[in-house]
Amino acid sequence: NIETQKPIIAIRDLGDQQGLAPNNNNNNLYSQISSTVGSPRELDVAKNNLVGRSFPNAEGVQQPYVLGEHFITNVKARRLNTSEYKFNTQLGYLSLNQRLNNEQFLAISYSYTVNGSSTVYKVGEFSEENPVLITKLLKSNSNTDVNSPMWDLMMKNIYSLNSNQLQAEDFLLNVNFRDPNSGGKVNYLPGAIYGSPLNPFPSDTNLLRLFNWDRLNQNNDLQTGANGVKGDGLFDFVNGITVDAENGKIIFTKAQPFGSYLNTVITNADKTPYIFNDLYSKQKAQASESALAQRYTIEGRYKGSQGQGISLGAINVPQGSVKVTANGAQLVEGVDYTVDYM
Repeated sequence: NIETQKPIIAIRDLGDQQGLAPNNNNNNLYSQISSTVGSPRELDVAKNNLVGRSFPNAEGVQQPYVLGEHFITNVKARRLNTSEYKFNTQLGYLSLNQRLNNEQFLAISYSYTVNGSSTVYKVGEFSEENPVLITKLLKSNSNTDVNSPMWDLMMKNIYSLNSNQLQAEDFLLNVNFRDPNSGGKVNYLPGAIYGSPLNPFPSDTNLLRLFNWDRLNQNNDLQTGANGVKGDGLFDFVNGITVDAENGKIIFTKAQPFGSYLNTVITNADKTPYIFNDLYSKQKAQASESALAQRYTIEGRYKGSQGQGISLGAINVPQGSVKVTANGAQLVEGVDYTVDYM
């Protein structure tokens, strides 16, 4: 739909300034970019004018602009419709309903008020303001460098179950830890010491409770036992907080549950057996090489709608030509699985 497509100039640091609410006026970046790209705006001219020229980042430090990191341009950026993303108004984050490929980018323009104030803050431009829009870049159309500010914008505390329409009924979930000494899986951290006044967890604290996934009873009321321990031993199924039921995702309440969060609650002198910082500071392939990569598992069962299926990576597939096996046994099409040949 050509009506939802626009040429854009997406700027990584637009609206950002340490200690201030996001706004176009911050660091005077919006006006500098607008002046530099010129008027009327043309993408090729804008790109040539921006590459190599220095502008302030969120800390106010001047940086020479690199295409693909500090900015991108695109001649046919498509505006997403509301069914393609979800905005959590309680926690203030945006999630796409479909994963982006490496070559896809994400940019945003928005306005907002704070705590009922009449002051309107704005980042980027809206469709009616200019034929070529200046927007904020959230993800570039290339692999995001782990040192880029955009790396920290990617949520690393949300896990997909490859299903949708999750049901609270019979939903069970546990977090387990593979003890490097015994090789067995347990639902606590053997040898971990907590003891901080802010985090008075017993040494055998269940990992669900440690990750704030068990504070409520089955009626979602806060439950505190006689010993002061919260929860009922079961995962707290709270849609929008611990689960995204519609899209089949589970949500940790901390941005880096296996990294910086554990680092704050564990008081051992040697925390290396427990803290998996590589999960958040390295690309997936590198993080998977860590000794901690197989140490934590999330296990359970759930009811939900079918997953999104598996792409065959082909078109015009002949009817009846798809064969599926499980554990060496051939499954029956139409009984055990279905194929959309369209």
